[in-house]
Amino acid sequence: MHQELVFFNTPRYKLILSFSIGLFLYLFLIAFLPFGVNNYNPNHTYTFEFLYEIGQYIPITILTSIINEFGIKPLFKGRLSYTFIIGWTIWSLIFLGLIMFVTYNYQGDWHDWKLSSVFGFVADVSKVLIFPIVGTFFYFRYKALQEKYDAFLTNIDSSIDDKRMIHFTGQGTNDKIS
Repeated sequence: MHQELVFFNTPRYKLILSFSIGLFLYLFLIAFLPFGVNNYNPNHTYTFEFLYEIGQYIPITILTSIINEFGIKPLFKGRLSYTFIIGWTIWSLIFLGLIMFVTYNYQGDWHDWKLSSVFGFVADVSKVLIFPIVGTFFYFRYKALQEKYDAFLTNIDSSIDDKRMIHFTGQGTNDKIS
């Protein structure tokens, strides 16, 4: 087990991931108007009704991600490796893509219900959602490494013999390098 990946199973990580996925998808949909959300209208205008309709995907996406993270992920307790994380991410993208496909079709009746449409839609949604998933992962990974580094620097005096160190001091009061 990789200790630096422990954050992957924390409630804080799961909640931030879920909310970032929901908010990112909303912002992406209103900014780029993909998947025909504007009915391919070249003269599309942003109305309150349009923003509200697209905004309904925020709680659906967040709830789906929370179910995935808090309901399904605990079934794989104890697995914490890069291979598992990659597999879990692929599963999450497929799961979220399928739920979005059903929601998208049910709510707006924009697509057909053919299997070929499912694969294309899931692939397109996955291409969008990979950004908040990877971004959240690397942010938490960075914070975990930063904490480990800070802990090392805090205990450096006790772990290294001072006689083996070379000390350099600068002109300022805090300019010390060992």
